[in-house]
Amino acid sequence: MKITLQINLIIGLLLGMPAMVWSQYCQQTGGFSVSTEQGCAPLQVRVQNEVADAVHIKYAYNFDNTSAVPPADATLSIDETYTYQNGGQYTIVQVGSAMGTGFNYCKDITVHETAPPEVDLVTCPDGRARITVIKSAVTMAYDGLEIDWGDGSPKTRWTAGKTPIIEHRYQVALPSITVRGWYGDGRCQGAIKPLVFDKNKPAPSLESIRIHAVTMENDGTVKLRFMGMDGIETSVWMDQGNGLFADTGIKKSGGGMQSISIPNLDPSRTYRFRLASKDICLNLIQSAIVSTMVLKEGTLLVDESISLFWNSLPQSQRVLQFKLIRDGKEIFASADKTSYVDNTVVCKQAYRYELVAVLQNGVQSSFRYLESVPTASVPEEIGSALVSVASSGEVHTSVALSGEGLTRTYDLQIERAIAGTSNYTRVSPDPNQNLSYVEKGLDTDSQQYCYRFIYKNSCNLSSPPSAPICTVLLGSETDGLVWTDWLPFLENLEEYHLEIMDDSGKLLQTIPMGSSNTHPISLSDPSVVDNYYRVRINGSGSIGASFSNVVRFQKDPIIQIPDVFTPNGDGLNESFQVKVYFAKTYQLFIYDRWGSLVHQGEGDLANWDGRSQGQLLDEGYYSYKLEVQRHDGSAFVKKGSMLLLR
Repeated sequence: MKITLQINLIIGLLLGMPAMVWSQYCQQTGGFSVSTEQGCAPLQVRVQNEVADAVHIKYAYNFDNTSAVPPADATLSIDETYTYQNGGQYTIVQVGSAMGTGFNYCKDITVHETAPPEVDLVTCPDGRARITVIKSAVTMAYDGLEIDWGDGSPKTRWTAGKTPIIEHRYQVALPSITVRGWYGDGRCQGAIKPLVFDKNKPAPSLESIRIHAVTMENDGTVKLRFMGMDGIETSVWMDQGNGLFADTGIKKSGGGMQSISIPNLDPSRTYRFRLASKDICLNLIQSAIVSTMVLKEGTLLVDESISLFWNSLPQSQRVLQFKLIRDGKEIFASADKTSYVDNTVVCKQAYRYELVAVLQNGVQSSFRYLESVPTASVPEEIGSALVSVASSGEVHTSVALSGEGLTRTYDLQIERAIAGTSNYTRVSPDPNQNLSYVEKGLDTDSQQYCYRFIYKNSCNLSSPPSAPICTVLLGSETDGLVWTDWLPFLENLEEYHLEIMDDSGKLLQTIPMGSSNTHPISLSDPSVVDNYYRVRINGSGSIGASFSNVVRFQKDPIIQIPDVFTPNGDGLNESFQVKVYFAKTYQLFIYDRWGSLVHQGEGDLANWDGRSQGQLLDEGYYSYKLEVQRHDGSAFVKKGSMLLLR
């Protein structure tokens, strides 16, 4: 079988036939001969079995030689003759059995085409005739075509690979034309096809010759793509903006998509293009007009953004959509807008823009590329900021940004110094994009801190340092409270408010202080007990209020107890009077020398007149115990003795 396959390949090469590679089904275990393995259509072949003792032999004359499965029963025949009507490559497969074993065998047949070729004829009133070769399977089976123009002129031979357009000019009335296929080795004679003249048949339409895409490159080169037609010369015409079209001298005659380039134009100008073609009858056919686009950077100055606008000359077809593409990704689309501000860019980074106008019928006009780098102004000095003591050891800062030079990414630098010094050091992260910042671990109860702020945008431009703002430090003195008057914001002072709170932080009272930074406290004021104080500072702007640290002002109870009293009726020092200040409650207990309770009183009823159950007691020493409860609920006891005299 291997030898047989090699012989078949060699024979095929010698005869000019393509080598056939049989499928896995063709195992070549049978055998038959064929009267001829190639010839002209119609080709009759006769097969003869060569397998001894073979039975049930059948043949399929048009087997798919790539198939791995047996031929269908409907395609099998016991006939030993078969006629191939059309040209092509065929495979005969033999199936049968011998001595109880099935077999198959394949042979390839080449049938050369003889059917008339397929062509199209167009004539013009001036005697011009054009034949267009239709590249069908029948036509392309030949090595070429032979055309007899019928007017005595030499026959025209067309070979495959040449332009499929053949033209002829008659000087007399149009005679009959015949076309037939031919083979270079003369193996077969193709059938003659007479062509019928149709005076009413129009010249082939050139509507398909049209511009598909126009692109203006930023170096001034226009790249134009258009659909051409075989045998039709197409010229490219250009209007430079004055409304007049002129031939560029560029011509194409090929079919399919054509590409041309026109260099050395001005990319800041718009140009219009159209195609001009002549059909066989010399009718001038012009395509729709397509204009180039111009993409420019606008004059709108917005920090860290790129302003773009575009325009074109009038198009023959309606614009369906403008598409703006940045670095290969579409970022904007509109049917009517001709400008766009790209505010999603980053300072100092280069961007490449392409503009595409989508017209009717899938036509596109493009501009590529405009390269631009966004910039920004120098940032203004920060004019709105605040510092505030949030809790013991913790300071909050807050900044509001406005003005020029602001970018989407930035570094807000926060610097701190001890009040009264100029040694500012950065305390914020590097970089920092938070407008609010909390600094912990500070001594806010005894130290005042000043802050300043610097804004650095993504273009590496920095604002001047802001004016310093400082925390408000509240402290107590012998005669009241006092706080620093350095402002905690970059605005004017509106008013101080002194807030009084309990130990849970609940606001008990707010005292408007105007612009004063002191508040006296009288120890004799019974309302002044154990309270917490802080200052709220309001500015003239809208950034918010600032708070000072919290100070606790606590008065311990004051006790005054006499050593002796004289209840003798002279009106002087008649009772044992205990005076207690800044206490919530107190109780007095009096005992004689034997420890017996002789008097008990609370608050204002604690005073003792020297009697017990209405009877005057003897002179001598008596002991006392005073139980006192503070305002915070804690208690203590004071003990002692005094002398009663009469």
